[in-house]
Amino acid sequence: MPVDAIIRGGIRTFTDEVGRLWTSLADYYIRRGMFEKARDVYEEGATSVLTVHDFSLIFDAYTQFE
Repeated sequence: MPVDAIIRGGIRTFTDEVGRLWTSLADYYIRRGMFEKARDVYEEGATSVLTVHDFSLIFDAYTQFE
């Protein structure tokens, strides 16, 4: 199942849930043990969100991960 493509599609579609979707995608990679990919997802999400709320969700999850 292409989890990455599905969640990224949700990011484009559901603009009110962008922060939660980015953190969900990173969590998916963390659970698979792909920590570098999870870091890349957190960084991509943090640089692409448009609201402070979404940024804070991603930043908080990223700092807990590290």
